[in-house]
Amino acid sequence: MSDFDQFLRESLGPEERDPDRAFVARVQAQVRLDAQLSASKRAIGRRLLRDLAGIAAIAAGFVVLAESPAVTELATHSPEILVAGLLVSFGFVVALFSNSGRPGPFAAD
Repeated sequence: MSDFDQFLRESLGPEERDPDRAFVARVQAQVRLDAQLSASKRAIGRRLLRDLAGIAAIAAGFVVLAESPAVTELATHSPEILVAGLLVSFGFVVALFSNSGRPGPFAAD
């Protein structure tokens, strides 16, 4: 390296200083937060796919069940029993899919 290059580096380069530990800590914290966010996104995506598959399976079961001659006869003679059964089934599905395995915002400590 020539003397001129050395002169340019010394005169135009940044001055020597201690590393900025606060900046490094902020960057590391941001990297950790980004990793947690991407892990949360993957978990939400998996749960969404699982719930959609479950709802599709339940809907397919209801469609097959609705085409049964016994259910058709029950619907024509006493539709209130069929409506009550559908409401109970809906409540079961809501309870099944709303349980995420972690306490809600109003859970007791």
